[in-house]
Amino acid sequence: MISVTTRASIVLLYLFIALLLFVQDVISRKKFNDRSVTFMKVSAFGFPLIDLKMVPSELNIKVFEVLIFIFFVFSFKMFCSKIKKFNLLSIQILFVVLVLTGLFSDFILNSLYATLKFSSYFLFFVIVYKSFRFDANLPMMLFNLIVIYAFAFLILQLYFGIDFSLYGQLNEASINFSRYTSFSQDPQKMATIAYMIAIVYLGSFYSAQKKIKYLNIIFFILIIYVALLTGSRSSCVGFITAAVLLFLFHFSVRNFLLIVFGATFIYIFLADYLLSQTLFQRILDFDDDLEGRSSLFWIEALKIFYDNYLIGVGNGNFSFFMNNTIAYKISYGKGMTADQPESGYLLWLVETGILGSVAFIGVIIKILSFKNTDKYAKVLKFKLAFLVWAIGFVTVYSLSDIKIVYVLVLLTALIF
Repeated sequence: MISVTTRASIVLLYLFIALLLFVQDVISRKKFNDRSVTFMKVSAFGFPLIDLKMVPSELNIKVFEVLIFIFFVFSFKMFCSKIKKFNLLSIQILFVVLVLTGLFSDFILNSLYATLKFSSYFLFFVIVYKSFRFDANLPMMLFNLIVIYAFAFLILQLYFGIDFSLYGQLNEASINFSRYTSFSQDPQKMATIAYMIAIVYLGSFYSAQKKIKYLNIIFFILIIYVALLTGSRSSCVGFITAAVLLFLFHFSVRNFLLIVFGATFIYIFLADYLLSQTLFQRILDFDDDLEGRSSLFWIEALKIFYDNYLIGVGNGNFSFFMNNTIAYKISYGKGMTADQPESGYLLWLVETGILGSVAFIGVIIKILSFKNTDKYAKVLKFKLAFLVWAIGFVTVYSLSDIKIVYVLVLLTALIF
């Protein structure tokens, strides 16, 4: 495990470099599009760092939030002029509902603070959207860099041990069951990132030029390898679902023969190796694990929802509610109180009630909506990559990881 001092030094050096680059853009009087590209390159360069906490405190400030705050300060006037041009009604409704859940909760300040942090992702969306329209090669460059980081950190973990990480503490499941996390703290969250990006490369394979197509295959294999070693099932189900839909949309005899050949190759040469991996061992224990998850987490969380069904306990308040309410307790391990009910959708139900959940699912439906036209066909792979997250969200609340939100915003900007 990397020491606290080393980790803090890396973070501070990274933010200092980012600050210098942002200042340079201001001095050079660059336009917002140019500044946005700079921000995206800086954020991607420090991608393994962006989810780290700045200081141990109740505020839980992450490196990415500091980064986007610095950028916002230097480009405040430009932001104001650009945001006015965006008219995303579903996002505005969701934001209003989140504010209301906080105002009527027992932990108003904490809820409003969580909502304020949530709003920073919309600022990030504006940056991503503008940078992608300005530089068409930027999206795949970002995905390539994320894959390189993911594979590099996996190799380091294989060499130095699973506990090699930028985080101060890894998820218990990783250490206890030999599930690799690469640059993430949690194997399930790493799997979500890996499988989402895998679909992007798989979709690019069908449409890319010959030279780029082979490069996509290489990156696809690297990120799939990372995903398999996480041992995550839910994101794997999402990946398989998205891959099948992608294949059906691009169905041809050639693609069918390639899949048959690939499946045969895997069966003959890699079957024994793959079946020995944690993922396939965990599939055998799926029923027992699901029963434990539902009886320990889901039933208790539903009890909270039934008592707060309209607007919930307030956005961002689940952990506070657990620690300050005697009537409800979800604990595991050595008496540790749960900070999420092992389901993203259930957490939204508990925290924001029916109103917040309907608004949240409405946003997801808008992103995933599809029509069989040339325009929609071009963004199909990004929608299916988003679908991987939506399916995995059933069993894990993954929005607490900035890296996952980062990739989701990339996909959403590419879709719109």
